[in-house]
This record gives sequence, structure tokens and C-alpha cells, in this order.
Amino acid sequence: MMLSMETGVSTPWTAQSQLAQAMFDLVSCALVLLDDQGRILKANNVFAELLGHVPRNLPGIHFQVLIHCAEVNRQQSMDGPGLSAVLTDRCLELRHMDGSLLPVRSRLVAVDEHLLIEIVPLEDPQSLGRSMQQNQWLQRIVETAPGIIGIFRLGPKGDISMPWASPGYEEYYGLTADELMRDATILFERIHPEDVARVQESIVQSGRTLSPWQCEYRVRHPIKGEIWLEGRSKPSLETDGSIIWFGFLHDISERKRTELALRKSEERLSLLDFTLSHMREAAYLFDHQGRVCYVNDEACRSLGFARDVLLGMTIADIDPDVTNEQILEGWDPNPEHPPEIFESRNRTRDGRIFPVEVSITYLEFDGQNYCLGLARDISERKRMETKLLTSEQQFRALAENSQNLIIRYDLNCQRIYVNPAFERETDIPATRALQVPLEESWTASMSVAQYRALLCQVIATGTCVETVLEWPGKDGAAIVVHAVQMIAERGVDGAVVSVLVEGYNITALKHHERLLLESEQRYRQIFDSSPDCMFLLEVAAKDSFRIIEVNPVLERRLDRERAELLGKTIEQSLSPSVAAESIARYRRCVDGGIAIDEEVEYELSTGPGVFHLTLIPIRTAFGSVQRIVGICRDITERKHAERVLHAREQEFRALVENTPDVIARFNPQCCFLYANPAAQSLLGRSQAYLLGKTSSEVSPLSQAARSFQRKLEDILRTGEASEAEFILDTPVAQGAEAACYQARLVPECDQSGRLVSILAVGRDVSAERAAERRLKDSHAQLRLLSSHRETTREEERKHIAREIHDELGQQLSALRMGISLLRLQFGAEQPLLVDRVQVLMTRVDEIIQVVRNVATSLRPSALNMGLTSALEWLVSEFSQNTGIDCRLSAPSARLLLDDERATAIFRVIQESLTNVCRHAQASRVEIHLEQDAEHLQIEVRDNGKGFDPAQLPKGTLGMLGMRERGHMVGGTVTIDSTPGQGARVRVNIPFQVGPALL
Repeated sequence: MMLSMETGVSTPWTAQSQLAQAMFDLVSCALVLLDDQGRILKANNVFAELLGHVPRNLPGIHFQVLIHCAEVNRQQSMDGPGLSAVLTDRCLELRHMDGSLLPVRSRLVAVDEHLLIEIVPLEDPQSLGRSMQQNQWLQRIVETAPGIIGIFRLGPKGDISMPWASPGYEEYYGLTADELMRDATILFERIHPEDVARVQESIVQSGRTLSPWQCEYRVRHPIKGEIWLEGRSKPSLETDGSIIWFGFLHDISERKRTELALRKSEERLSLLDFTLSHMREAAYLFDHQGRVCYVNDEACRSLGFARDVLLGMTIADIDPDVTNEQILEGWDPNPEHPPEIFESRNRTRDGRIFPVEVSITYLEFDGQNYCLGLARDISERKRMETKLLTSEQQFRALAENSQNLIIRYDLNCQRIYVNPAFERETDIPATRALQVPLEESWTASMSVAQYRALLCQVIATGTCVETVLEWPGKDGAAIVVHAVQMIAERGVDGAVVSVLVEGYNITALKHHERLLLESEQRYRQIFDSSPDCMFLLEVAAKDSFRIIEVNPVLERRLDRERAELLGKTIEQSLSPSVAAESIARYRRCVDGGIAIDEEVEYELSTGPGVFHLTLIPIRTAFGSVQRIVGICRDITERKHAERVLHAREQEFRALVENTPDVIARFNPQCCFLYANPAAQSLLGRSQAYLLGKTSSEVSPLSQAARSFQRKLEDILRTGEASEAEFILDTPVAQGAEAACYQARLVPECDQSGRLVSILAVGRDVSAERAAERRLKDSHAQLRLLSSHRETTREEERKHIAREIHDELGQQLSALRMGISLLRLQFGAEQPLLVDRVQVLMTRVDEIIQVVRNVATSLRPSALNMGLTSALEWLVSEFSQNTGIDCRLSAPSARLLLDDERATAIFRVIQESLTNVCRHAQASRVEIHLEQDAEHLQIEVRDNGKGFDPAQLPKGTLGMLGMRERGHMVGGTVTIDSTPGQGARVRVNIPFQVGPALL
């Protein structure tokens, strides 16, 4: 086995190399670098420590100062060459910082003009050879020494050997001295694998620093097993660079076992001390003779003794009820023996004796049996038990004579006590109440589950709970109400042991409370909800009145909080002038003893206000006025409204009297209450004649009067306003048409909503109705003219299309046939004629196609085969020409439409598709046809960009034309669109034209 220990310089020094710099500082040997004058340029830490210097203080010192040698004094020059001669592989003595001399061997290497010197310390008195010469006396020492001695050598190249070993190695390692001297590596094979690396590292560290070697490790003896050894030695450096350790080993196995046992014992004792120190009980550990071996802090505190004093006492000194003989007799270290718990007494330092509860447990500790005693002070518990016993006796005496219900429940919510009052109130015998469960004897309004939940809450939380129980009275009597209080009863240890329930009969109190609450609620509701200002005054003295209550309305009026007003006098709450007037008014109320109603004016922050004030005196039982209730209603708006109403009445009367409209008012019996001059003129009667008569009575022969009468009766029955037109039976002028009046009848109700009158306003609309009739006739004529024009246009288109298709088409066909015959007759003889004839035939074919297109645009021939066929042709042409996906959904049955309706529908759909192609930017169009018994519905929908119909330019006639075509055949055309959501055209055409359109 080789141990690596480098003791020389292996590379030349290069000042500029970082690697050389690092090696100079890290090598384990002492190195110093000199310049050509012998001054120190750099020294490593090993050199500085060897001579006791600080590394930063050495540069600049001449190396000659450190040398103590006769050779130096004979040198004339101690520059570079001179030092080289002195320091080349020589033994010298260097001066230590403390003045001592250190024998060393120096080795020198020249690096350019510098000198690199290695310093190796030497042991002065002995060498290995001289040590071997003293073998006789060393052998005698080794034979008598308790351990073993050996010499361990580490060569310059890392090889190891044992130059000498005492016979004791066979006892520790199982190896003879001859085996070790032949092969020293076997030593490391016998060291415990877990300790080999640590031992090798300690040897390397000792050799690097030449410090004493000391190590504890385990050896695996082939027979004895594991042995603990402690080794100590001191290294020395030989001239050849090897290191010698003169070592001593001795067996420390017994010491290690003792240390391990002691450590485990200390750990157990520490754990026991930690556990017992955190206990609330006083803890004592004593042996079989009763001597105290351990006490915790609580024991010292409770007895008042110091720990060292208690450790010198016995249990008999602490417990006056125990003797040492009893301890010896009762000693039972059996581990299966259960803990003993009993009550005893302890004596404190000052002689006070207090009761304790003791728990005794036997345990084994470090091979010995001990007894652990835990003592808890139960003085408080004893006092509580005595107090509870006395309290229980007092409780029984009070409960038996109490008029309240008293019940006690255990932790299972079972009754364990009821007093006589419980039997009287519930009519349940005590024996039955204590024996049967709650469910079998429960008659209260609260459910058993809810009651149990309250009991469990008290048991769990230990808090007091209050509730109310209602019991049915005896023999069907009124309900009995009890205020119930549930209180947790605790034992001496503070835990809840039972629940005490006490019920107070509050039946009469609840009844009075309900009456008082209802009265208070009514009063408070009236007082707080009143829209009037309300206040309550107390008559404190002759002219002193104190405010004791105000409602929120008065607070807002005075702009003051309720707390600011209560308890204040009138003088403190109002201005002097207002207070003086108010006190005089209150004095009159007190003196007269009667209520006062007055209208008063007050100057408020918002301006003057008018109020209706009511003062009501409240008398005492002796008849004197003690309080005054004030009700102040703001009638400012009402007064203002009355003035405004009067002015408006005058204005209304002036307006009604001079208006050309007919205005009249009728009572619930439909009799005239008022008629303005226009109404009197229309009826030809004075107001005096009209009052009290109905319209039928005024004009008994008039059909319009009877219709008006029935309209009034309808309004009286429904109570809703209505409008109607009435045509007078006779013209208002000779030779004129009968007049037409538009009348609006409005019911008039009072504040309670009861109908009290009907206001009728009539206006002569004869001229408007005549104008409307003329306008309607004009529209009908225009529509008829437009219809005739469109019909004529379609007929003309049909005729032109037929003529073009039949006449022109036939002529073109004949022309094509003639040209074709020309080619057949003369084509063989005239080759040039064939090309010319082919050009003419192509031109004729194009003309024929143009003729067909013109005829189709005028009127598609598909219309002759029905609307569905025409639409299919239109959809196909549209999709082919525009590339837009167009789909048609139509009934399979043939649509029975005349040519006029079919053509109108076709033109509307054709115009819709034209708009889609021009403006919609759509990718899909859908056309749906549906029919029922009376109508045909068509819908054209696209997914284009849409538009706002209200924003169309005024010159847009396409949509107007579509609507007019629908009107011509008695139908409707509706166009819906929203920007970004496409457009939809809906056409609704009846199968027959209504009479209004004829």
C-alpha cells in the first residue's frame, strides 16, 4: 500500500507562471527564493512556520541572517555564488524566531539568476541506526508496557514498512512481528473498513506537517473480533526524505464500551429529565430503600426544598403517612404490575401538609429497579368537593321550595333530577320524568331534537344558553310560557358533568309584553311614518315646555338631529320670536285643556311656510295637563296649489268659453253639468236649459244623441277614456253635408278614485274627413292607373317577346338554312366559299342567341309553364352568371296563380336578386315559397353586408317598385335588413283580390 507524500520540488520555478506560483504556496516542504544578492524574494508558509516568522515580513531579509554555521564566518562574500556553495546539499542550523537553533538539511536549485532553496528539518539526538542499537533496554520496556510499540516508515516515494514491531501486534492484530516487517500493508487490511480512510488521512496529515499522530480506530482480530485501539506517535524526517513514526498502541475497547453505556444512560436520563420536567405533577425517582434519586422542578417548587436537599431525603421525610418499612414491604419491581394510584399527604419545608394524589410505577434503569412516583396537589379539588357537597345540599333545599321549574340532565341528556314545581307545571310525575326518555314525556312547542341540540351545545362548550318553551296548560287551558336558562355544571376537575335547566313562568309577562309591544308598535308606526311633523312636549313649569319626542319629519324640517332636540326646552330649540309665539299657544292649550287647530306661518331656511298646527293636551289621572301632542302639517304647497288652481280655473274658464271646440261635463247620471258657448250653439240650447238633462232628452229624435248617450254609459261602466266620431243627423247649413265631430270622453275621478264626472271635448272634423276621402279616392285612382300601366307593359312585353321569338326567330332560322344549302351546293366547286359561308353561319347563330336573350329579358318563356318553373330558371341563371350560391325551396304541388300574380311575384324576386348582385356582396341566397289556403308567402334572404332601410337615398325606386307590385295584386312586400346581418324580402300575396282593391 502506498501513501502519497511529496517532499521535493518537481518543476523549475517560473516567476511568470501562475501554476508555478500555486505550487510554490501549496507544497508541504519549506521553500525560499533568493535573488543574486542572497536576499529573500519569497518564502512559503511552511518555511515561515518552521522558523516562527510571518510570511509577509521575510521578503528583503538577507538569508545570511537566518544561518548559524561556522562555514558562514569563513566566507568572504555571501552573495549568490557564496550562498550557493554553503547551501548546496548541506546540514546547517537556522535561527528560530525565539532564538533557538533548528538543524536542517538544505537543497538548492539555480533558476536563472535566482536561487530556490528547500529546507528539510532534522531530528538531532537520534537516528534510526542509533535507535536500533538500544534494542536491549527498549525490548525490556516493550515487554512491560501495557500496549504495543512499533516503528512505521513512509518512504520518499510513498512506500510503507515496519522496521520494528513489538510482539503485542499479534494480540491486537493477529499478526506476528516478522509478518509486519515483511509486509506492512497488512496492517490496513485488518483495520475496520469504515476507519481505514480516516487513519490514512491522519498519517498523511502528520507526515505533511510533522505533527504528532494520534488516532482512535477499530481493528478486526481474526479470533477476538472487533478491538478498539488508540495510537500515538511522533514523526521525524530522515535525511533521505523518509518519515519515521515511533508509535504506541493500546487497547481502549473497555473504555469505549463504558463510554457507549454511559452515553446511552445519559440519553435515557436526559429523556427522562426532559419528560418529567414538563409535567405538572411533582416527580420522584427512588430506590427500594426509599432514597430519592431524582426530582423534577415541580417537586422542588411544591415542597419548597432545593434539589440537592431533596436528593438526600427519603420518601418517609416527604410523606408523613409512609414509613421506610412500608416501602420495603410494598416493593414490587414486576414490570407487569399495574400503576398504583392512591391519595396521601406531603409535607413542605415550612411544615405545611397538603393532600396529593400519588401514582406509583416501577421501572428498570441501568440494570437497577426504581420506583417513579407522581404526586399531584389536590388541595383545590378537596376544597371544591367540600364546597360542592355544601352547594348540593343548598341547591336541594332551594330547588324543593322554588316556584320555578328546575331540571338536571346528565351528559346523555337524560333527566336526573326534577323539582316539585316541574310536576305542578307539566303534570308529569317525577318518577316518570326520571325514568322515561324525553321523547315519551315531551309536550313543549320546541321539538325534542332542537332541545337536545341545545343541551349538547351547553355540554360541548360549557356556555349558558337561554331559550323560551311553551307548554300546553292543564285541561286545555291557555299556553304556559317559560323562559328557560341552561347552565353547565362543572366537577372538581373543571369538566362539565351535568346541565342545570331552570324555567321561569312568564306567561302573564309575555301577555302584557305582547299587548305593550303591539301598542308601542302602533304608536311608533304612526309617529314615525306620519308625513306630518309630530312632537311631544312635557309641561315642566308654568311657561316651560320640554321636548321629549320628535319624529323624523320634524328632524328634517328643523335640520337637527333627534339627540340635539330631546330634553331641550322650547327657548333652547327655537329662535326667540318663534319660541315666544309657540309658548303662548301652548299656554292657551294648557289653560283651556282643549285641542287647538290653527294655521300658522313660519319662516324656514327654504322660505316662508304655512302649516296647520294641532295641539292635543294629555291629562294625568288627577286631571292636570302633563303633556302636549303636537301635529304640524305643511300646507304650503296646498295653499300655493289653491292659489294656482284658482288662477288656472280662471284661465281655463276663459279658454273654454272662447274655444271653437265643443266642451261639456256630465255627472254619473249622464246629465249636463256644464256646456261652453260652442256646445250651446251646436245644440241650440242655453246652459240653463241643458243643466240636469241628458243628451237624449235634449235631442230625443237624434240618432247621434242616442249614440253619444250610449258612449257615456260605456265610460261609466269601464272607467276608461275613449274617442268616437259622431255624424249629425242634419247639416249645419242649407245644402251642405252633415257635419262630423270627433269627441274625446275622459272620466274624472276624485282622490278616492271614484268617478264623479265625464269631460267631453268635441271638434268639427268635417273638412278633414272630406279631404281624407278625396285623398283616398286619389290614391285609389293612382294605384288603378299604375296597375293598368304595369298590366299593359307586361302585355306589351309578352307581345314583343312573342313577335321577336316567332317572326324574327323564324326569319333567322330560314336564313341559316339557306346559307347552309349554299355551302352544300357550291362548296365542292368553290373552296373559298366554304370559309365565307361558315363565318356567316356563325354570325347568324350569334344573332339568333341575341334574339333569344332579348325575348327572355322581356318575358321569360318559363313563366308560361308556371311560377315554380320560372323561378327555377331564374335561380339557375343567377347562379351561373354571378357565381353566388342560390337555392330555391318551393312546394311540390303546382301553384294555382293567374298570370298577373305570377308575373308580379317573379318581377319582385328578380328585382331582389338584382339588388343582391349589385349591392349585397353576399355568398349565399335562399328563396322559400310556402302556401296556405288563402295566401302565398315568399321569402328571399341573403348573408350580405346588409343596410339600413331608413338611410336609403331618395332616388332609390327599386324597392318602391317591389312594394307597388305587391299592392297591385292585393299583397304586401316587407324588406328587413340590418348592417352586417344581411337582408330579407318577404312577399305575402292572396289568392283572391279583396273588395277594397277592386
